[in-house]
Amino acid sequence: MLLLVTYYSVRGSTKEIAERICSVLSTKISPPSTVEVLPMEQVADPSKYDFVIIGSAVHNFVWVEYASSWLSTNGAAFSNSAVWAFS
Repeated sequence: MLLLVTYYSVRGSTKEIAERICSVLSTKISPPSTVEVLPMEQVADPSKYDFVIIGSAVHNFVWVEYASSWLSTNGAAFSNSAVWAFS
């Protein structure tokens, strides 16, 4: 099982949340399962993950444009994945 925690952070707080989620999940699942934490711009193949947790900074009550666009572009790749979001 391969789990991705991906995020887009403007000032670093969303990155910190993503890293904390990854840290906690890493203690809860056992090998051969793997948890990876990557900024959205470094996710090369989103379809390879079984579980995806996506996070974005929020401005004026909406995700920042980059994160919304990234999710629109890559959303179909998650059709066989469980997906959860945070902000």
